[in-house]
This record gives sequence, C-alpha cells and structure tokens, in this order.
Amino acid sequence: MKILLPTMSMDIGGAETHVLELSRALVRAGCDVTVASCGGAYLPALASAGVKHITLPLNTKRPLALLRSYFGLRRLLREEKFDIVHAHARIPAFLCGILHRQMGFRFVTSAHAHFRVNAWLRSASDWGERTITISDDIKQYLIDEYKLPPDNITTTINGIDMARFSPATADAPETAALAASLGLREGSRRIVFVSRMDTDCSLVAEQLIEAAPALCEKCGDVEILLVGGGNDFARICTLADAANRAAGKCVIHTLGRRTDIEYCLALADLFVGVSRATLEAMAVGLPVVVAGNEGWLGTLTEDNLTDAMDTNFCCRGFALPRTDWLIRDISALLSLSRDERAAIGARNREIILTHYSAERTAADCLAVYRSLTPFAPYRRGEVIISGYYGFGNIGDDSLLACILESLRTVYPDLRVTVLAKNPRTMRERFAVRCINRINLPAIAREMRGAKLLISGGGSLLQDNTSTKSLIYYLSIIGIAKRLGLPVMLYANGIGPLYRPTNRKRAAKALRTIDRITLRDPDSVAELTTLGVDTETTVTLTADPAFTLTPAPASRIEYILAGSGYDPAKSYYALSLREWHMLGAATGMLGKAEFEAEIIRAVTKIHQKTGMLPIFIPMQTDLDEPICRRLLAAAPAGSLLLDHLTAAELCALLGRLSLAVGMRLHLMIYATHMHIPAIGISYDPKVDAFLDYAMQPKAIRPDHPFADELAAQVEAVCTNRDERVTALAQRDAEFAALAHQNAALAIDLITNRQSPSHQ
Repeated sequence: MKILLPTMSMDIGGAETHVLELSRALVRAGCDVTVASCGGAYLPALASAGVKHITLPLNTKRPLALLRSYFGLRRLLREEKFDIVHAHARIPAFLCGILHRQMGFRFVTSAHAHFRVNAWLRSASDWGERTITISDDIKQYLIDEYKLPPDNITTTINGIDMARFSPATADAPETAALAASLGLREGSRRIVFVSRMDTDCSLVAEQLIEAAPALCEKCGDVEILLVGGGNDFARICTLADAANRAAGKCVIHTLGRRTDIEYCLALADLFVGVSRATLEAMAVGLPVVVAGNEGWLGTLTEDNLTDAMDTNFCCRGFALPRTDWLIRDISALLSLSRDERAAIGARNREIILTHYSAERTAADCLAVYRSLTPFAPYRRGEVIISGYYGFGNIGDDSLLACILESLRTVYPDLRVTVLAKNPRTMRERFAVRCINRINLPAIAREMRGAKLLISGGGSLLQDNTSTKSLIYYLSIIGIAKRLGLPVMLYANGIGPLYRPTNRKRAAKALRTIDRITLRDPDSVAELTTLGVDTETTVTLTADPAFTLTPAPASRIEYILAGSGYDPAKSYYALSLREWHMLGAATGMLGKAEFEAEIIRAVTKIHQKTGMLPIFIPMQTDLDEPICRRLLAAAPAGSLLLDHLTAAELCALLGRLSLAVGMRLHLMIYATHMHIPAIGISYDPKVDAFLDYAMQPKAIRPDHPFADELAAQVEAVCTNRDERVTALAQRDAEFAALAHQNAALAIDLITNRQSPSHQ
C-alpha cells in the first residue's frame, strides 16, 4: 500500500513522534510511505527507516505558503498516485480535503489533541472520510465540537517502538557518552522530564525547579534533566540557572531540543511528565509520575491506570499539579530500593508491550485504510438505495451502513447514490453521493445512468405509518421500472397493509420487482396472500444488522464512565417510543395507562431481580420524551443513554442482562449480541422477528401487562445461559443469511448466475 502522511512539521513533539513511529511501523508492515512536512529534526530518522520526505510549508496559514503547499501536494498526488492520504493536523487536513474533493483518493485524518475552536475554524476543518484519534476523550471532543459521526472515528494508541525504547538502552555507549557530556555525578538520583517547553506545556518544569531544594534535602544528591525546547525555554533556563547558583552545584540540567530521547530516559531513576513521553519512559522501564499542564495523576499505579489510559496519559480533567505533590511523589519513589523501582518499571514496560506497541498503531491505521473503498468523484451511482435514511433513527441508519459495507465487500469499486433526508449530513457520514429523497426530477436523472435500485432495508411497504409513506416508496419503484431499471427489495419486512386499496397498489408493484429478499417468514407469507410468486423472485434472508460490528469495549466504557453506571449493579435495556395507536385503536391501553404499566413493570422487575433499566431512545425526537418521563418515575439508579450509534448500542447490550422494548432493532441488536429480548408489540414486524429469532413472544399492550412483563423477565433470567447459547447459534445463522443480500444484489448488476433460492 502506498501512503502519504502530510503533517505540519517533523520537529520534536508528541504528534511528530507519533508520525515518525507510525511511518516506521508501516514500512515494517511492507508499505511504501512518504511524509510531507516543513521538515525538522526527525528527517534523518525518517530517511534511515526508508521513509521518503517532501518539504512543503505545511506549518503556517500564510496565504502564499498555503498556495505553495496546495500546488505541491496536488503535483505529488498526481505523480505518485497514493492509495491513502492520512493527514495529521488541521492545515494539512484542510488542504488535502480540498484536493480530495477535486481529485478523489481515500482520505483519513488524525486528531492528536484538543484544538482551539471558533465558528470559522469549525467550518474550515476537514476530518476526511474517517478520523483516527489517540484517546476516547479526544474522540468525544470531536463528536461534541465538530459533530463528527462516532462510527467514523477510530481510537488507536500512541504506538511506541519497543526496540528503541528499552531497558537495554541503559548499557548503550551513547548513554554513557551523554552522561559524560552533561557532567552527571556518579550515584546521583536522576529525574527526567520531557516536554515541549512552550508556555502551555512548561508548568511542571517550573515546579520541578521549585521543588529541587526540598528534593535534595529529602533524597540526597538529586539531578533533574529538563528535556525539550520551545517559546518558554529561555525563561526555564533562567530559573534553572538561579536554582543552580543557590544550590552551589548543578542540580537542574536544561537539555533543550533532543532527538535522542531514549538515551536521556536511560539516565533516569524515574520520569515525570505526560502523554507520549510517559509511554516512552514506561517502555524504558521507569517508574513514572504523571503530571502536566492539563492535570495531575501522580505516581502511576494499578489504581489510576484506567484514568491515565482514558486520557492518553494527559490527565485532562484532573486537578492541576502542585509543587508539594511532586515533592511527595518523587520522594516516595526515590526512597524505594533499586529493586523495588525496577519491579515498578518492569510492570510499566509490560503495560506498553500489551497496549501501546507501534505495530498495534500501524495495524489500527491499516484497518481503517482498508475499510475505505477506492474513491473517485462520480456524477452518478451504479446503485441507488432508497429507504428511511437521514431521519435520526438508529436502526434505519445502521441498515444503510451495513448494506453499503456488504455491497462493497462483494464489489469494492461500486458507485452508490443514496436517497436521503439531509443529504449533506448523510454524504459526510457515509462517504457516498446523496440526493434529497423528495427531489423526484434529480432522482429520475440519476436512474437513467444507474444499473439497480435497491429498496430497503426495513419495513417500507406498509401503511401502518401512513398511506403517504407507502405511496412514496411505490412511486420510487415505479419511476425505476418505467426507466427500465432493475429493482431489488433488500431484506425487507412486508406489511402490515391494512387498507384494500393499498394492498392492491403494493401487489401490483411487487409483481414487477426483479429480486426480493425478506427478513422474516411472515413477510414471505404476506407476499403469498398478495398474489406474488414467491418461488422465482423471493429469497428468505435476514436483516442486514446481523453483519454489524459492535464498537470497541473502550468506547462503551468511556460512555458509561460519565453516565452514573455502577458496574456492581445489573442492568437491562429498555427502548420505548410514542405510538399513535395508544388510546386510538379498539382495546389498546391509553397513553397514560401504558406508561403507568411500564413503571409498574420496571418497579416489579427491580424488586424481584434487582435489575435497573437503561432507557434507550432509538429515534431521539420520537423516543426521548417518553423515555425521560418514565426515567423520572423509575427506581433510583436507572439511567438514560441517548445519541448512541448502532455499534455503540450493540457494545452496550453485550454488557447487559437482557433487552425489553418496542423498537424492532433493539430486538435485532439484542439477538445479534446473544442476549434475551422481550418485545412490546406495537407493530406485527416485532412479533414476526421475535418468532423468527426464537425469542419470547411479544407482549401486546391491550391489557394491564406489568405483571406479565415482570414474570417474563424473571423467567428469562432463570434460564439465561441456555438462551444465550441458542442465540449465539441463531446469530451465526442470521449473519450468513444477511450476507446473501449483497451477493444477490451484485448478481443483478453483473448478470452473474444467482445462487439457488430458499
């Protein structure tokens, strides 16, 4: 794979070191890597690793420099034809974003820290087709400040070269030479601090200088090495000189900018600092005190390791360091024997080996690169996908993601156009061409150059929502057929179709469709009653959501950490929605009665099993009001988690005991994650899926149901392990069936022989 990594500079710094180590690891993985930057101290290291470098003024926003960088990047991209462009920092990402839209290439960005934000910077920032961050708090920052889709952000780590940063470095001749050049005293207790010495990074350097007299008094002969340069370096040197004069000897060594950090660390008894430098010190086998301008965690132990990892060892959100805290932590570590400090250092190195190798960073990045299909700007799609997309419904938008991924697995270069509400937002989220779903002239023009219309997934052909909705989807199918475009119903649920006129409309359209795949047997039966030939065009498959990959465990841990979630308690998911039939249909409970039954059931479940609900609004505008009302009346400790993506919800369900709810896709995700699901039937599609998945029968809200629901939950809990085993097998079967949908769709495009039908 041929990769371009544009970044501002390759001078000394955390982001720059990350690019260096990523470049080296990608080369070791067999990639051809080029870095573009304004240059810097790491250029020799790049060259020695076989990484090419192109010098461009990517470190400044000056107009002439931006133009030079733009034309330089454009020429480079045309000549080299890179498979991936992975930009680091906002200026390179801004320029590459312009070129991405003009030229077409797979485009990824990385975020290494929080950026200054205002309206102009927010609009000018380009985050590519996918974004890679180095911690979950930066991921959340991008979601909050830039509204990036969570599923488009991958969290990796600051990978460390374990061969370069090793305890063996202590015996290297370069380490001895460095000690001699600095005039370090034999047997002194040495503390190393590594950081950029800018005004926003030098607080701990100043505090170490202030702490030096007390440390010398408590610990004997102490020497402190301050490594790094920046706009505050001169002031730090002045403070160090004054401290040395007061001590009558050299206690503080100011080393400035260095590229031999591994040898500086090899001189130390312990390390003080944050971020990447802390990881490098741990790899060398040092005890560390985690403290910097954004916060303080103190001596790294098992107790605060999770907090350190969650903030990428930057302590964001914690109390700022104080000089007396540093004196206490450093003195305690230096009072330990050499063997005790070595044991702490060995444990720290093991953490880096397990979680922070450069090879893992490269593997994470390569996985993101490979997830992107070769991109080129196109005017029209080969496949047009119609569905309920862009309305903020977790289930339907996840269906689109699964359909796109499955299609491109079979046909990587496939050009797709999606009919959606909010086409700009959907285009940015899914990296596909989007057209407004009600712009019929534009849709007809698109169809003239297409090869297939996909209608689905979901239950599109039904009049439970409205006749207007049914007519819309039938009209899109009708336009396609009049233009001679093949049509596929993709993993649909059919019905309910209550009105005779609507049944006739649907039957007439369904008889013209070239390929129909259905997600449950009840839909096959409904087609038969409509007079559709199910032998030649219909295949029973499964919902595309069974191909969904859950979010990483670290992501859901980060979300739960700020939610009030108590890992010592047991929880279940509860998904509810507003439903117009409550109180309107004969026999149905009224809205107030329905909500009272839910609260009674939730209370009984808590009394009998100790479990608490986590309310999940799956379509925010429709579901959140009822979820919040019921949360207020639920037992203490109940939670509400909103704005989850489908991948995050699946990861959450994997931690819970079971799921209860009205939304179909909560039932599907629960089955996919092998947990029992109890449905509240507001639509026949819920009953149909639960039967197909061999989950418990749904409860119909046409009678007081609190006792029945609580009893079902209690029964499910008694034989949960057996159900989990059966659901795991059912999930595997559904996943295989779900993948058939894409293969059948591509057969229609390529005119290959279709697989045999079920």
